[in-house]
Amino acid sequence: MDRLKIGYNTFTIGILLILIIGILFFSDGIKNILTWDIMGYNSYYPLVFDRHSFDVDLDYFRVINERYEYSSALYQYVHLPNGNVYIKYTIGWAILHLPFYLVAELWANWGGYTTDGFSYPYQVMAYLGSFFYFMLSVFLLRKVLLLFFNERVGATVMLIIGLGTNFFYMNFGSVGVTHNLVFMLVCFFILRTHYFHEKISVKNAILLGISIGLIALTRTPSVVIGLFAVFYGYKKFGHSFIGKIVFFLRSKTGYVFIVLVAIVLTFLPQMIYWKLTSGSFMINSYANNPGEGMDWSTPYILEVLFSFKNGWLIYSPVMIFSLLGFYFWIKNDRSTGIAGLITFLVFFYVISCWTTWWYPIPFGHRAMIDFYPILAISLGYFIKDFGKKWILLLIGFTILLNLFQTYQVRKRIFQGNHMTAAAYRSVFLQTTPMTEQQKRLMEIDDGKFENSVIDITDFNLLYEDSLIYDDFLLSQQNLYAPGMDLQLPLIKDVRHLLIRSEWGYQGETSQLEGKIFNTHMWYNEVPYAWKGKQYKDAGVIHDTINKTVTFDYIAPNIRTKQDKTYTGLWAQYGDSIVLKHLKVSVYEWKAVK
Repeated sequence: MDRLKIGYNTFTIGILLILIIGILFFSDGIKNILTWDIMGYNSYYPLVFDRHSFDVDLDYFRVINERYEYSSALYQYVHLPNGNVYIKYTIGWAILHLPFYLVAELWANWGGYTTDGFSYPYQVMAYLGSFFYFMLSVFLLRKVLLLFFNERVGATVMLIIGLGTNFFYMNFGSVGVTHNLVFMLVCFFILRTHYFHEKISVKNAILLGISIGLIALTRTPSVVIGLFAVFYGYKKFGHSFIGKIVFFLRSKTGYVFIVLVAIVLTFLPQMIYWKLTSGSFMINSYANNPGEGMDWSTPYILEVLFSFKNGWLIYSPVMIFSLLGFYFWIKNDRSTGIAGLITFLVFFYVISCWTTWWYPIPFGHRAMIDFYPILAISLGYFIKDFGKKWILLLIGFTILLNLFQTYQVRKRIFQGNHMTAAAYRSVFLQTTPMTEQQKRLMEIDDGKFENSVIDITDFNLLYEDSLIYDDFLLSQQNLYAPGMDLQLPLIKDVRHLLIRSEWGYQGETSQLEGKIFNTHMWYNEVPYAWKGKQYKDAGVIHDTINKTVTFDYIAPNIRTKQDKTYTGLWAQYGDSIVLKHLKVSVYEWKAVK
């Protein structure tokens, strides 16, 4: 009966979180979330239910994209050397949302909607499915916290995680992303880990394996969180990690085998899909974009923690206390606390090695959401052992700050994935939109200049070099003009530099037809972020008097400091033309005029 009383406990805080985020979730009506990455997650359904094949027909998805305008490009699909195309995202999102998709399928058939997996019924059910899993996350987090703490500590932690971190924004501002699902799955995994160690049984072994397999299916890198089960509660089975492992391998071999089989069988649908499309059971599904990937020797540790470009502790500063909490966790329960700390260090290293380390989203480091259920435990130990009044007041301030900054992001006062320290300081506690001068403090937005001529007075010249051609004839026999490559970090270690190339030519304007002025990046001798235009395209400057063509390229976030930029000219078609020179200039964005 005591648990039903209205008071400061995990139950009432859980209901409060659901009500607050639920109101915001539905405040603008049912949103269409089947766009961008989520379009890729959802693409498995029409393949199975409409196309009855795992073969991706790009023309099919191109028609869908034209019908609904979900994405600026079909980057969600990967071309293989064998001619096949596959979905680059794993299948976990689609499996978890399957019940909601089946309801949408019935609704679409009975209601006369297009049964393509993306029309209005599917949009509604994907949105409702996301809210269902948010509610389930709150329910499971409550159960996790009550394994370790009393109601009051658990309620405090739920309040902090729910309102004081980017979990708040992610669950109503970035609805449908896989991180929200992984949060729920990790809660389930912690519970299954605990129950398995309390009672080693076939049922608990199967459920533990399924929980790890579902994490792998939904966000494969986060499967390293499974290490928590390996190290968890080692004192109960030996005096060390090695002792626990030896105990299970000698005395509980069958149960270890059951866990591993359950993991493999849960992940098997993904392996089958990869085998059918690529010919291999295991592949790097992001391999089509050399501009991003894992670089294990160059983790972005400080950037992930402290960068104003979506740095974790900049936008969720309250989580500093969760890191301090590992000390108190280990002090209270060494055998689970060390398991949590080791797992955190491995997980943090993995996400720091992803070269797009800021994980683009408007507010906060979204990859850390995956690990919040374990960090909630360390935060709980901090509150339990060091919850002094001044600490609680400071935590209260961070909650208010998070709510206010979430408001700023919702009102587009700033976007974390373009922020700099100067831009952040300028909009701190601001309630009005950014001024033009404030926008100039942010990282340069290459999309802003895509189809317009760049005012070079907005930039500072850093470097200049030239090639003088001995009347090089660019023709269908000589398709490529000698170009120029530069290692940009040697010029200046900043992001989004402007590379301006000026090509001098001899001849008539008509001879420029079919000539593609281009610049791209090189990573390990593989090109990425290629951009090319013709002389008459928007944003290209053609000086008919001096006979020059000027092409601008804003460098992307460079994958490594060893990457180079290459500027070249390609004769795709047309008449021959004589080239006189190439001048390449590198500029940096002026923060303030």
